[in-house]
Amino acid sequence: MRPSVGSVQAFRYWTTVASRVLGVLLLLWWSPTWMANVGGYLAQGSWNLFLDPDFWRSTAGVGLAAGLLLGSGRLARLLAPMPRPECPGCGYATSPESERCPECGLNLARAAGATPGR
Repeated sequence: MRPSVGSVQAFRYWTTVASRVLGVLLLLWWSPTWMANVGGYLAQGSWNLFLDPDFWRSTAGVGLAAGLLLGSGRLARLLAPMPRPECPGCGYATSPESERCPECGLNLARAAGATPGR
């Protein structure tokens, strides 16, 4: 059974909300560490920052948080693609506007349970 468009939209919405909340939480967790690392090294005038593993750990956390915040909609679309209309008789992908299946000729309005004469 294929999911309905409404259930896919609801899943996409909640996936987007959850990934944005997770991104904000990660950003709140890692950004103070990242700023302390960068600020400490800049105050010393030292470029040994790039040799510090704590800097790279916090940079990865901030990068992951930014990716979740900026890519939440794309992630939701990747996880839940929108169902495509297809013919119930042969499974051929049809356009939403077509009344008949171009492959087998089935009347799609009647097969979907629409009232006759539409």
